[in-house]
Amino acid sequence: MSSLWTPSGEHQPSQGDAQPAGAPGAPDAAPQGAPGAPGPGADDDPQIAEAEEQLRKLREELSQTPVEDIIVRHAIGLAQLAMLHCDPEATGERDLESARIAIDAVAALVGLGPDLGEHENDLRDVLAQIQTAYVDVSGGSGGDAG
Repeated sequence: MSSLWTPSGEHQPSQGDAQPAGAPGAPDAAPQGAPGAPGPGADDDPQIAEAEEQLRKLREELSQTPVEDIIVRHAIGLAQLAMLHCDPEATGERDLESARIAIDAVAALVGLGPDLGEHENDLRDVLAQIQTAYVDVSGGSGGDAG
């Protein structure tokens, strides 16, 4: 049987997972080590309990953040990465292939179009800026960036 991806990580289903909670033979709680299950001694260690509480708060905050905002943050990070690879002073030399990959990733996210909501035009502007910078530093020999 293959594993399942969940937001909390990979999960290897077992025979008991197919049974609804409360069914005869179904476990009442997640087995130790399963995603969401407390680790060994979690109740006894205040540092673990504090870390779990911080993680819970972060997950709650993340779940309340609009997905569009998170996508745009990642796109901006990719744009910054592209610019870093276009600037020899930042890294010692240009890495135009890495810059191209980062630019293509931003272009893929811009391809979401109206799903980006109010951020669509801003992200298109960012893409145009990094594509222009790439062409400038590559001497126009960039091939298929954008």
